[in-house]
Amino acid sequence: MEQWAREWLKEQRDQGVKCLEVKTQGKNHYVYRSTTYWDKELKKPRKTSKYLGKLDPDKGLIKSGERQPSSSVTGNNGANNTCDTTYYYHDEGKVCCTYTCGELGRPSGDLNCDYKITAADASIALQKAVRGEYLKDADVSGDDRVTSLDALIILQRSQK
Repeated sequence: MEQWAREWLKEQRDQGVKCLEVKTQGKNHYVYRSTTYWDKELKKPRKTSKYLGKLDPDKGLIKSGERQPSSSVTGNNGANNTCDTTYYYHDEGKVCCTYTCGELGRPSGDLNCDYKITAADASIALQKAVRGEYLKDADVSGDDRVTSLDALIILQRSQK
């Protein structure tokens, strides 16, 4: 994560804002409010995240729903084959890192990694949209967020 994003997050914490999580995908920074709840069926805590918006070095947090010109995003393809890094910042001050790399040859919108576009992928995209979560592979419309439109596009692709 870039230094300006770390400073923004520290500033938010100093102001008393808790449970923020910044995820970095490529050169973009996305802000989530993350909390946990007790899952009675699984008998263990589960994490839930709500997408708040995109973090910009000049404008700060651009809240979800505020339209901004979308920028081109390079992903895991061809000469631009790069891995994305997700940083989870916990309020206890601990930092954990998770690295994820998309698989080459997998079609855009294949969210369950079976190398096919099916209604199951559309269902996953719709779940992400309802929860306000961002998943780059689910953002097939390219508007830097996952909405029911992405689920519809994936469903239409599954019918071809």
